[in-house]
Amino acid sequence: MFDHEGMPLHLDEIENIYLWGMQIYGEKPSKFMPVVGGFGADGDRDGWLAFLSNAKKVFDTCGDIPFVHWASYEKTKLNLYSDRY
Repeated sequence: MFDHEGMPLHLDEIENIYLWGMQIYGEKPSKFMPVVGGFGADGDRDGWLAFLSNAKKVFDTCGDIPFVHWASYEKTKLNLYSDRY
């Protein structure tokens, strides 16, 4: 499972995600793996890079498994962050 929470553009200078969360269920369950974006000029980028690090650990452990998410919001924001950083 994959979910995140973000700040809308009207509350900050850029639209950003402040909480990235993942947890593996099934044959090899994991603990909840949260990432919180930091404050300051690099906080948003640092949160994104930490999320990518967690995602790499998931793929290294479980192979090429799908990310299950609640709505199109998550996919839209992944594309936004991919383009941004």
